[in-house]
Amino acid sequence: MSRKLVFLGCRAPSPSINGFTSIALVYDGDAILIDAGEGTQRYLDRAGISLARISTIIISHLHGDHVLGLIPLMESRSLLGIQRDLTIYGPPGIREFIEENMEMLNFRPTYNYNIIEGINLEVKHNKYAISSFPVRHSITTLGLKIRVGGYSIVYTADTIPCDDVVKNSENADILIHDSTYSYIDRDKAYMHMHSTSVDAAIAASKANVDLLLLTHISQRYSDLSRLLYEAKSKFFNTLVAEELMYIPL
Repeated sequence: MSRKLVFLGCRAPSPSINGFTSIALVYDGDAILIDAGEGTQRYLDRAGISLARISTIIISHLHGDHVLGLIPLMESRSLLGIQRDLTIYGPPGIREFIEENMEMLNFRPTYNYNIIEGINLEVKHNKYAISSFPVRHSITTLGLKIRVGGYSIVYTADTIPCDDVVKNSENADILIHDSTYSYIDRDKAYMHMHSTSVDAAIAASKANVDLLLLTHISQRYSDLSRLLYEAKSKFFNTLVAEELMYIPL
């Protein structure tokens, strides 16, 4: 059996770098896609993950770097003749986003699809369980708590520091946390409703997680060692997420 997290996009929006967010949770031949910014399909291909393996997509919020790859991915499934049903979870507004885009593009999938929106979502399967919880960003945004193969994983893409992240991450194996800014730019972070590397590390320490992964890092930092150094000063077992990096589960 093969279970792993595969990071497809790990940076904040930018036209010059891989500026989108997406993670694939691969388990026993199937995959769950978490967020789908522009460029997701290309990196799924580079990671060797077929669109036919994806039957569940979870969108954390409706900012472009997390959702603009969703409609193209849905269209590609039709063009490839994939008939597997698709379920899409997301915050309130995800149904309107999908259906209005499909209407404007005159696109109707050749497969069955289902859209489920809400704040406190529950995704249950015999191989995994996922629940969502609200985090604090400039629009309604979901954090995710994932249990698969005995592992507990928490994902929060865009958020300022908040107690709900710490509470839901308690004793988790992995915390994937917004680290858009360096601590020296913390004023910018809070102005834009994001976290710093130090904020992520403090959350990991308070929650007593095993491993912290920094993601959604701003393009302003070409040298990511600064953010890693800052985080490690508060929580040593920290990594910076990189394109096509995978974590076995």
